[in-house]
Amino acid sequence: MEKGIADFQGDNFGSIIKLMLIDYREVLFIAPAVNGTVQSSITISQASQFREIHFSSESAGYTETFNDSKHGHFWKKDLSFFVPKDRPEVVDWLWQYAAVPCIGIITNAHGQRKIIGAMDNPLLLSKADLAVKEKVTGLVGRSFSYRNQSANPAFFYAPPQYLLLNDGGQVFQNNLDPILL
Repeated sequence: MEKGIADFQGDNFGSIIKLMLIDYREVLFIAPAVNGTVQSSITISQASQFREIHFSSESAGYTETFNDSKHGHFWKKDLSFFVPKDRPEVVDWLWQYAAVPCIGIITNAHGQRKIIGAMDNPLLLSKADLAVKEKVTGLVGRSFSYRNQSANPAFFYAPPQYLLLNDGGQVFQNNLDPILL
């Protein structure tokens, strides 16, 4: 009997554990996807400045919603996350990325990566709300949401663990100084 896509695939934990947001103007090349997967490293500008954000459990998520209209079908994508505490480095990060269309690379709890957004259709910040709850036991922090719409679902990203620089150098993703949230 042939295994189907709906067969049991092991634990099915949700949550996004890592996120890289890159200014779309600093992304020079993303190879076309083959069978839903980009297999080559993304090429970025040598001057590109980005950080990888590591999330605690259940702090970040991603949804893709299929929609149909009289103009055809499309996918709504929503990358949302919660950053605890109201602190200067979060506000600094927000100012750095608030008005900048981005391409996101997410890693889920299974280690699978996806590219959210494209060079011609980047993610846009749609929410950066601060909430300070009335109760001492309430969470204090900022809720972020980046969104876009496209004709395709997000592609998986399965190259080596580095990004290429336009001068031929490499940025190894596991050597980045992460922001721990």
